[in-house]
Amino acid sequence: FPVTIQSDGKILLGGTFTTYGGTTANRLCRITSTGSIDSTFNTSGTGIQGTIDPSIPLPDDSAVNSIAIRSTGNILVGGVFAYYNSATVRHLIEISSNGSITSNNNFPINNIVTTNEPRGIFTILLLSNDDFLIGGNYFSLFNHRFLNKITNNSFNLSFNPGTGVSYQYSSSAHPLTTKGIALQNDGKIIIYGDFFNYNSVRTPGIARLNNDGSLDTAFNLITAGKIGALAVQSDGKLIASITSLVANNSTTPYRDWE
Repeated sequence: FPVTIQSDGKILLGGTFTTYGGTTANRLCRITSTGSIDSTFNTSGTGIQGTIDPSIPLPDDSAVNSIAIRSTGNILVGGVFAYYNSATVRHLIEISSNGSITSNNNFPINNIVTTNEPRGIFTILLLSNDDFLIGGNYFSLFNHRFLNKITNNSFNLSFNPGTGVSYQYSSSAHPLTTKGIALQNDGKIIIYGDFFNYNSVRTPGIARLNNDGSLDTAFNLITAGKIGALAVQSDGKLIASITSLVANNSTTPYRDWE
């Protein structure tokens, strides 16, 4: 779950928690550098809440999975949720530095009504000019499956992942997920998560994209798998946590190590 440090040293936390230090804080809070809760952040609201399909009588399964701070100082929050401070939203919201909802929230992802399973946003990556990429396991839109670029609150159709991430076999027990997105120094994009193909090319768990969303075929790991975390080093090398393993020339489904 996300831990994001602001320029003033305060820290934004996201997750599935409902309290922090005995104070109600539904899945999102801000703390000071000493670890105490910041009482100036979102003091008048109910925070992140809501099952994804309100017609299904399940416990609240909402979560904050990603937090990103824009150049304006406003904060993007992505996850699996339906409400923020009782306002209806879907998986993605922009809030001000004090936690209030901004007027800049007409994101296309918020028009998605999901059912039966928690689908939402797992990762947000800020780009130049305040464009950003989102990844997750939400429904397909404009054929941009599980990965989209947002420009001026709209899907940027010049970024075209084609058919996006997929499995080579059908398994409802393994929901496709773009778990994370990272940016290399040369501007190329690394995506990782729980998938087998990208745009019908075998890329188990990880793929590198050009800035238009097309697959960089020069990046071709011999062996990869379901990747849970990844970091780009200053020298451009990648460090990845692989929770299952599959060879690129194998037709064997993932074998979990978890």
